[in-house]
Amino acid sequence: MAPLLLAVALTGILSARVEGNYLYRYMLMADGQCNNFKRCRGAETLTECKSWSKIVQGSAQNVTTADVPSPYGCVLMGDEEQVLYRSKKNVTCSASQKCICRCEDSTRYKKGTANHLINVALYADAGATARGKGNAYTVLNYEEANMRTVNFSASDFSRHLTNNYYDAVYFPGGGGGTQGRALGPEGIAAVRDFVANGGGYVGVCAGAYLAIQEMKITAFEDVTRPEGHARGDGNTTLVLTDEGAAALPKVSKKGIEEFDFFYANGPVMDVAATIPEGVTDPVVLARYHSTSVPIEANYTGPYAGYGFAAVVSSVWNGSSSRVVISGPHPETNEMDFPDLDGPPSAEGSERAHLLQAYMKHAVPGVASSLGGVGLF
Repeated sequence: MAPLLLAVALTGILSARVEGNYLYRYMLMADGQCNNFKRCRGAETLTECKSWSKIVQGSAQNVTTADVPSPYGCVLMGDEEQVLYRSKKNVTCSASQKCICRCEDSTRYKKGTANHLINVALYADAGATARGKGNAYTVLNYEEANMRTVNFSASDFSRHLTNNYYDAVYFPGGGGGTQGRALGPEGIAAVRDFVANGGGYVGVCAGAYLAIQEMKITAFEDVTRPEGHARGDGNTTLVLTDEGAAALPKVSKKGIEEFDFFYANGPVMDVAATIPEGVTDPVVLARYHSTSVPIEANYTGPYAGYGFAAVVSSVWNGSSSRVVISGPHPETNEMDFPDLDGPPSAEGSERAHLLQAYMKHAVPGVASSLGGVGLF
């Protein structure tokens, strides 16, 4: 049985079921432990293991037991035909011993409830910096975010990205061209189809370039670059537009203006002269408000990228989802130059709230607040 979802190490979503007031997703995991994922756990009894194995395999299994410390819970062995229940906690799941995990998606299942988790596939392969993907993973998995984020390899997007499970994709900073080449035509097509069918897209820096240049799913373009092409690295300031303040009400307009945001040669945007076919509803959510970076081709005085679009959204192919792309990096705390020490944005900070709000705004049916989501 081929898993339907892969993370950094094989994790497969096999079934989603409403049971009473709860929505559960049954997953296979080949690394770590079930409780590594938010609201997930392994089987705690032989009876649970038998029930869960029937759900994921589609038929009753002959479940055997073994009181050995590797790993804990309900395990599909090797060829996925033998199910083993282990009653002692220890070690980790593996490709040859895949744990069956049950993950709770909402405490009280109802369409449009505020408790439903947003499931995010985060690109974590070639062209993604360790800081960019690592900080985003941390910030999107903060408890307040109400999200479950898993790392995808480039090939996972063409093989395992599905609207049945995922609500949005996230592409971090690094190199947009490198990410595009790693995805290849099949991966790019898979993401475009995912967004066209209701999935959200969030791209930061390289992920924004990817949407503009490779995916062609945004109404915005990168404006003419300065001589030498580099816009510089530094901490920039932002100002929310009225549209941004309305779309992201849990993000404080005054608070955003008081913080610096890490910037590293990301896109400086305006509505494209020729908008790609099928793209509509261009909205500028925030503008650069800095006197230092980014440096632009039309730089003539103390103000550099001042006034250009920094965070924008569009709609692709009439979908109810949005494509949200950002030049600056809200997933990273203010950068320490020249040491480049950029830890994840702190939980509860304006920076973290801004990144989480990107995702909430991108997901179809979502209320424009950090606490209220309506995904179905």
